[in-house]
Amino acid sequence: MKTRNAIRVATLLTALVCLNIVRAADGRASAQASGTSAGTLTINPEAAFGQGGDELATIKLAYARAQATRDPFDKTKSEIRVVLSDLPISDATMTQANGVAILVQSGKLQAIEFFLSADGKPAWGTMLYKKLSISLNEQSFKFERKTLNDKVVAGKISMDARNIVSGKPKYGCAATFSAPVLH
Repeated sequence: MKTRNAIRVATLLTALVCLNIVRAADGRASAQASGTSAGTLTINPEAAFGQGGDELATIKLAYARAQATRDPFDKTKSEIRVVLSDLPISDATMTQANGVAILVQSGKLQAIEFFLSADGKPAWGTMLYKKLSISLNEQSFKFERKTLNDKVVAGKISMDARNIVSGKPKYGCAATFSAPVLH
């Protein structure tokens, strides 16, 4: 009887360990360095991507990640990469070259990713929605800084884009967030 119970406990522990390994490999496991976000990303798929209906899709942005990076155009300057998403993102996914993009392409994540210069000015970004993406330039969004240093980035991001011809919303975002900076 004791042997049977020991085998059951060992089997259960093995299953739990395997489940955690699969979640980590999937890139969606929670990480110690994750932050929080409260806001939404709103997209009109027809106006933004030329597909789907003319209804707005709203994605709740509940998770925030931040990472120190180098400016791709001037390696002497640093940037802060911020990803606000509907699901948690692991450290491993953040540090992979295309980790976040792979999750989006596989339909597992929707997010907005943007880069801030060392002085807190928006540099560029990408909206990631249902396997699709839109590049954003620095004029596309506003960042209101609360905290920005090598340990924490916090503030509010907002943007509102409309179709030039119809005036219908293409996409929008309004979110407050705070996240420790991954180095």
